[in-house]
Amino acid sequence: MRTRRLIFACLFVAVHGLALYNLVLLSRDLVLGDGSAERLLPAPRYALERIPDDPTSRAYQAQDRLAVDFAQIYFPSRHLDGLRRNYEAGEFDPLQRQSRYPPLLAVLCSHSLCRLEYGPASLLHMLIQLVVFYGCLAVTLRAFRIGRLLLPALLLVNMALFLTPAGLSWFERGQFSLYVAASYLLLLTGLLQGRPGLVLAAAPLAFIKWTSFPYIPVAFFTFLFAETVAVERKRVLVLAAAFAAIVAALTLAVPTVSPHFLQGLIDQERYAIPGGISLAKLLPLPLAKMLPLPLIALGYLHVRANRGRTETLVPFLAGSAVAMQTYPTLAYDYNMPVLLGVLAPILYWSGLPDPGLPRRARRLLEYASLLPLLASYSTYILPRQNWMVFSVYLLVAGLLLGLPLLHSYKVDRTSAAARPGTGAAPHETGRRRRSESDRTPRR
Repeated sequence: MRTRRLIFACLFVAVHGLALYNLVLLSRDLVLGDGSAERLLPAPRYALERIPDDPTSRAYQAQDRLAVDFAQIYFPSRHLDGLRRNYEAGEFDPLQRQSRYPPLLAVLCSHSLCRLEYGPASLLHMLIQLVVFYGCLAVTLRAFRIGRLLLPALLLVNMALFLTPAGLSWFERGQFSLYVAASYLLLLTGLLQGRPGLVLAAAPLAFIKWTSFPYIPVAFFTFLFAETVAVERKRVLVLAAAFAAIVAALTLAVPTVSPHFLQGLIDQERYAIPGGISLAKLLPLPLAKMLPLPLIALGYLHVRANRGRTETLVPFLAGSAVAMQTYPTLAYDYNMPVLLGVLAPILYWSGLPDPGLPRRARRLLEYASLLPLLASYSTYILPRQNWMVFSVYLLVAGLLLGLPLLHSYKVDRTSAAARPGTGAAPHETGRRRRSESDRTPRR
């Protein structure tokens, strides 16, 4: 035991030493634009992108700085009277992009961190995001009664964020992905543990980035299917309605501008050329946009296979999150930190005494769930080849979504063959609904 603790301590210190090295380089370059990020180890997934030198960027000391995606919030927030023009034509953004973030976020930023010059504001944006995620991770691990795993979880999180090409690109671009991850942590923990407060707390975080939304109906429908008592089904429906109401209220909070923001999102998803690891590069766009529907159907099958035991649905929920990373028309793997939103549920599931799968299958899924966090290293084999990362995502999603169903089918066939007589009646199969008193109680 002491040897294992010593090995973990050495690994923890080594990983965080390297992570701190990269964090310092990124922070310097965000604030000063001095090229420090050129020395990152490993190199980011994508080439460094900097804000061009023009009168607008010079006015806020933003020229040659990183965090170009944060610019979609920063510059429009400095011109709130012309916010509509940004959503219509990309005005004020140095790269002439229409903002893909809700108007209320620009309003809030205009009264807070966007009062600073661009460099310090972009760094503060990333640090706030980290603090929010770390806090949500600690809360959810405690809710699952596995708070002892906080240090191993932090080791994995910081390795993914600061020692992988995709994680470094997430920081370098100034993305908002950890807010989505924090939202998923709270949502899934609240649904699995029956804590409505956590579910509702997830809504404001989900509102920040629209790519969080397609996954949320999949989660709610899955838990709705799992409830066999009318009162519990009503509880899930009320939570889903409250969640949707919070998101809608925040999204439409600036009524003069919000419709233009929504129209821009719709136009991007319909007309943009698919990029990165988008499923629309493999399937026709209408089929790719229907992805939540087959996942909801699969959720129903998983509920039946798991006899309504919500805690054993975690592999399906994780697999759906991985699959949904390919949903946007413009889907880039620097959004990989979103997948940290299933970390606490996976750690909880892996420690269950009866997770519904044999030991080898469970270990396979546990290790497979880590692969998307490391998939960006594949670009060292074939640089700039998105299809390798895309293949890892599809493979892992397929394992998480399919293996539990395959095991359930095998168990059902074996049970039926072992019974005497000509066959088992349908109501006597392994998918038989157990009585309410026999159900595994939710913690």
